[in-house]
Amino acid sequence: NLPGIVYRVSLRDNTRVRFFNKMLETVTGYNPDNLPPGGPSPLGKIALPADRAKVAAALNSAIAEARPVELEYGVIARGGSIRTVVERARPVIGDDGQPLYVEGVIMDITAQKAVQEKLLFISTRDGLTSLYNRAYFEAELDRYDEMSDGSVGIIVSDINGLKLVNDAMGHLVGDNILVAAAKIIRNSFRREDVVARIGGDEFAILMPNATLSVVEAACHRVRSGIEEYNRIRPEVHLSLSI
Repeated sequence: NLPGIVYRVSLRDNTRVRFFNKMLETVTGYNPDNLPPGGPSPLGKIALPADRAKVAAALNSAIAEARPVELEYGVIARGGSIRTVVERARPVIGDDGQPLYVEGVIMDITAQKAVQEKLLFISTRDGLTSLYNRAYFEAELDRYDEMSDGSVGIIVSDINGLKLVNDAMGHLVGDNILVAAAKIIRNSFRREDVVARIGGDEFAILMPNATLSVVEAACHRVRSGIEEYNRIRPEVHLSLSI
């Protein structure tokens, strides 16, 4: 009845699984007969390829040092769905001082991870544009301010005449203008740049390790994106000060 996969793996019998509870099939879709042998962690062979070496190294280190271990990783369930699990394991030492078994419990935390990621997104993102919000931008600004080396490019921009658009055409049109500007700005910068909406019509960007020419090139891409937007949609002119 435990809400997790409980197991025992023999270390003296080619890491043969000696015990599983029924949660194995509930979480992974596998049963003990068709689960690929995974080494000291019974799910090692169905772990995400990027996680397999980490899982094996963590378990082998815990066995060598006769200590418990806890690790989080992804697994590919039968049928192809991805699950996130936390494994807590410990070696069982025999009378001769050598490890006999690895015992552990593996908890499926997929749902909890999804909630955590959603809460993190909400806390750091602007609801309308999905860019970073002001709080995140200021936290990143403080972090860069404390760095002892490297350069940071800073760009601040705002939409010209947004209040007039809202008053004359309605806030829905104004919101569409904001979303369009945000998309153009986001697509004009590198993946590592921090692009944020810091006010009603204001945007700011942090560009780590950027030279002046890199910053100027990004501004040029923004202006080109604005020109293309206005060419395709001349009915509502978009103007941005940078």
